[in-house]
Amino acid sequence: MPDQDTEFYRLGSSLLGWSLREGKAVDFPRFKDFRMKNEYIRKAARYGFHSSVIAPFRTERSGSSVEAWARRGILGNGPVRLPPLRLSLLRGRPVLSSKNPIPDFMALEKSLLESLSGIFLPPDPNSLAKRGELNPRQLEFFWKWGYPFILDEHRFHFTLGDDHCPDGYIKALKGYFPDEVLENLVMDKVSLCVERKPGDFFELLTDIKLG
Repeated sequence: MPDQDTEFYRLGSSLLGWSLREGKAVDFPRFKDFRMKNEYIRKAARYGFHSSVIAPFRTERSGSSVEAWARRGILGNGPVRLPPLRLSLLRGRPVLSSKNPIPDFMALEKSLLESLSGIFLPPDPNSLAKRGELNPRQLEFFWKWGYPFILDEHRFHFTLGDDHCPDGYIKALKGYFPDEVLENLVMDKVSLCVERKPGDFFELLTDIKLG
């Protein structure tokens, strides 16, 4: 999750109407030729502006216990320098993404998965129907890790809206993030967040520094 005092965080959080770091709603941006509506970001909003390293998982452990396991998982992983991010569509959703895989990010993801998997509750079979058609490797990941789009099936991205956003919204996003905001980014921490009750908006618990 970007730092709160950066333009990257401000622009992204405003777009989703939710500040994950502050745990509160924020005003939508004003586009010149487009009116922003809640229906374009309804699902994405409650997760806040972030790029997932580990997808949300169920556990019976306390926040402090999860943090301890996560700290062990990032040992040996330093800050990740990101390539320039650009607007694209990923499984029908508008995102900011990298064009190519990021080896250091994939190594961090693998380390955290291997560390945290010991406290995952088994995946909910009922959630499989929401995933759409999955290939055999994605199915293997779902049953092993609880989520199908990880490791080589994961593309680093920041979600900017829900599925099937109107063309007007996609057009409004072009140029919303200045190019200089999307370049020279460094991921220097992992942010641990929590959904206190099913359906709640996520909130920040703590940041864990890389390196």
